[in-house]
Amino acid sequence: MMAVNVYLWASLKKFTNDKDILTIEATTIGELISVLRRDFPGLKPFLDSGISFAINGELSNPNSNESIPDEAEIYIMQKLKGG
Repeated sequence: MMAVNVYLWASLKKFTNDKDILTIEATTIGELISVLRRDFPGLKPFLDSGISFAINGELSNPNSNESIPDEAEIYIMQKLKGG
């Protein structure tokens, strides 16, 4: 399994021991979400209410089994809404 860097928005740091960048071992977005829920339970309400992911600058479906590329940079953002 590979490790990827996950970047969080600032107000989530209080749930991750003041870290805004996490190194997580995961190969899919679904796996990544499971690890975040398990290791950082304070993030669970945000993950459950809806978030957006950007993998290497491209938006991704947060509920997908999409593979995460090697050495990806993943940004977790507040849910993006259409308009």
